[in-house]
Amino acid sequence: MEQKRKRVIIEYALIVILAFVTMIAMAKISHYGITGIDILLPCIFALSVIVFGKMSKLINTDCKQVKKDLKYAIPLGIVVSASAVVGSKFDMEIRVFEPWSVTDIIFWAALIPFFVAVFELLFFSSDALNLRISDESVVHETKKDILKKVVYRALALIVCWMPYYLTYYPGGIGNDIFESVRMCMGEIELTNHHPVLFTGIIKLFMELFGGNGNTTLALGILVLVQLIMFAVVLSLVIAWLEHNKANRWVLITSLVFMAIHPIMAMYSIYLTKDIMFSCIVVLLVLFLFDYVRMEQIPGFKHHAILGILSFLTIISRNNGTLVIVISLLSMLAFLKKNRKAVLVVLLTVLAANMLYKGPVWSALGVKKQSAVESLAIPLTQVAYTIYTDGTFEPEDEKYLQKIMPFSEVKKQFYPGYVDTYKFDKSFDATVIDEDAGAFMGVWFRGLIQNPVRYIEAYLFETCGYWKYGVTNTVATEGVADNDLKIENHDLIENMIHISVGGIMAKLVLVARKLPILCMLSQMALEILAVVIVICNYCRKGRAKNILALMPLIAIWMSVMLASPAYCLFRYMLPLFLLWPVIIFEFQNQR
Repeated sequence: MEQKRKRVIIEYALIVILAFVTMIAMAKISHYGITGIDILLPCIFALSVIVFGKMSKLINTDCKQVKKDLKYAIPLGIVVSASAVVGSKFDMEIRVFEPWSVTDIIFWAALIPFFVAVFELLFFSSDALNLRISDESVVHETKKDILKKVVYRALALIVCWMPYYLTYYPGGIGNDIFESVRMCMGEIELTNHHPVLFTGIIKLFMELFGGNGNTTLALGILVLVQLIMFAVVLSLVIAWLEHNKANRWVLITSLVFMAIHPIMAMYSIYLTKDIMFSCIVVLLVLFLFDYVRMEQIPGFKHHAILGILSFLTIISRNNGTLVIVISLLSMLAFLKKNRKAVLVVLLTVLAANMLYKGPVWSALGVKKQSAVESLAIPLTQVAYTIYTDGTFEPEDEKYLQKIMPFSEVKKQFYPGYVDTYKFDKSFDATVIDEDAGAFMGVWFRGLIQNPVRYIEAYLFETCGYWKYGVTNTVATEGVADNDLKIENHDLIENMIHISVGGIMAKLVLVARKLPILCMLSQMALEILAVVIVICNYCRKGRAKNILALMPLIAIWMSVMLASPAYCLFRYMLPLFLLWPVIIFEFQNQR
């Protein structure tokens, strides 16, 4: 009895010590400090006590399972702790990287036990959580019944989003659309800077509905079509959950989340190539889940659908090729029974892409974009090195001066946003376009001389996709300033003389900033959730399900390789749209 009592005392003491250490580390990396009395520190301490307390009970309950799960929880804990500490070293507002020190390693080590415990508890909860209904209670519905539900849910979403459309009519229209419109008008050359398919759709609507230069009407109708497409795709997400036996509350919560979340509404009317791309990727992910779980060998119909979705992914955004190649190569590696058919799909899709971007583009007069569009990371590393007075070899410095004078780089460059540099009037892209290899040679030699600066520049440029807490404006609210006579009309204000635009803008801000709710729109947390689901598949012996999530992983990888801006929510939109599926799959036993 006495021994048990001592053990309990030791456990409680250890919990308090670990919680205190976590609190100090959290406070220091958040630049809060440890002096003064504030609600933040007690909250961190209390949360840590709860986490370590539950972890202690879990060890006492099922020590064997805890040991098995450590091989997943420890790597996750190490990586997340490192990202928290590294992310604390810089601030996007002041654009300065703090010096590295030994204390960073200490804080990193101090945070590891907390995050390892969090992931252990998450894995345990996934085993206990049940978001499915029993097979016996499933009612087999006809295709007509399923279609009715899809339509009714889509209509519910459209009704909930319509006030945003009417307030911001013709929709969220930004600079990218203005560029595509100018291409359609023949004012500038047609390039693949924006997907040719997307620009072609804009041109079609301008020709059908933009008579007498009424581009506003043409874009307004296009946004309405996009809104309907967006609603149908999200309705199909709920239909997929229902087909996979998600319980009633999962379906209701998912529909409510989609209907009332301000970011969903804003993206339904945000005219950008990323909406079409995201809808296609969502359908691809849902299809892949069904594909990899099929008991029989998929037939021609399934591979035809896979090919169509893959090709649409490729032509709907410039990183689509990388997404599909990674996804299909992963399927080739792990689906032995389907290997030949998947290989045929991959080769057919790549051949179709070559045909599309070869003869078809030539016939349309499409000019390939500048090489600088695919060199965002190297460009920002070079610019950051100049910006922070780094060193280059004399010959390399002369070469870089031709691209943009160093004095101008220091004026115009913004760490984390390379577009302010490459789109400046003094930036000469032709120097790189004439010989991209020469630029990469200069870049490589600069890497040898300035490795720390290159790392810092990369972290600045990608921080929104791995650092929790980084955010930006979600979408264009209404029509941005332009000289194309595209105008914003608040139709609700015109009808009832009351504008709700201010309320909607505040709702979006609340969705981005309100504790708990804001977590859903954090891209770092979205990709972390996908990784957690992948780990859960592995620990449950269902690793083949990972293949369905490969498009999401590939999107994140492509952004980390070539992001032109530190935080663009639309780049990772498919993950946000698939939150209900990610949460459902976290506990799925299939």
